[in-house]
Amino acid sequence: MQNFTRRIVVEGFSLRFFFHKMYTVKGISFHISVADRNNRSHFFNMEQTASGWRIVNAPKVPDWLIRTEQQLVNAIEEELANRP
Repeated sequence: MQNFTRRIVVEGFSLRFFFHKMYTVKGISFHISVADRNNRSHFFNMEQTASGWRIVNAPKVPDWLIRTEQQLVNAIEEELANRP
């Protein structure tokens, strides 16, 4: 498993996202965790689909995380491009 972290500014707050690369029968996915500004933890997965990386397995993900999806995609793609 390959792990990395990224600081991403979300609605004016710098939050640290923890990415954990996993190999599944569907291909590579990432389990991501983050604590919001109120110190509540959020966990979800991102999988690569035909239309690109998408948040999955997150039934109650906050709206601010949905709005951050493209920044998460950028972090994943940057990391995959820089590592073997």
